[in-house]
Amino acid sequence: MDDDSDDKDSKRKSRNLSEKKRRDQFNLLVNELNSMVSTGGRKMDKSTVLKSTISFLKNHNEITVRSRINEIQEDWKPNFLTNEEFTHLVLEAVDGFIMVFSTSGHIYYASESIASLLGHLPSDLLNTTIYELVSEEERSDLYNVLLTPSEDEKQVSFSCHFRRGGPAEKSRHATYELVIFVGYFRSDEDMVQGENRYSGYSGEADTRLVFVGTGRLQTRNC
Repeated sequence: MDDDSDDKDSKRKSRNLSEKKRRDQFNLLVNELNSMVSTGGRKMDKSTVLKSTISFLKNHNEITVRSRINEIQEDWKPNFLTNEEFTHLVLEAVDGFIMVFSTSGHIYYASESIASLLGHLPSDLLNTTIYELVSEEERSDLYNVLLTPSEDEKQVSFSCHFRRGGPAEKSRHATYELVIFVGYFRSDEDMVQGENRYSGYSGEADTRLVFVGTGRLQTRNC
């Protein structure tokens, strides 16, 4: 019993250290971004820095919601962060995550930011479908959205309530958060097969069309 308690305490301390490291890294990122996007050396608050950075990203088309994220140029990305870390922190800062799933609901990819936002580990989601995560009363509506996807690359958006993972998932009453998805339906069989190698999904691709987009929580203040 004591061993179990010690193990839990050790895991909790490890999580706390990881969270502190993430916060410190985020503060360093904000300071670096402030020096890059501020005008006249003006000090901006975190929210303004992040909004200015996101505006910069949108204007220059350097981050997309496609199957392959473009390389982030070093002249505005802090050199102490990898591309993956930078993208993760920006997504987390705006309560967002990237997700890829087929029109039948099989999840092929979820970015790391979904763990802190909704409590789901990306590796766990690869063995599930999106229908298992949304509220039961919304599944038919979501099915209709995915049943008739657009193949002309036009941007699509839809909303649904996502079940929280972690301790909330094990409680008697599941907790759901409203998530707005924005992205594209893409015909990319190679991408689906590539994701299957990582997900362990052994069946053939159920469809050539996949949704590639971002999900953003609507219950927090950015």
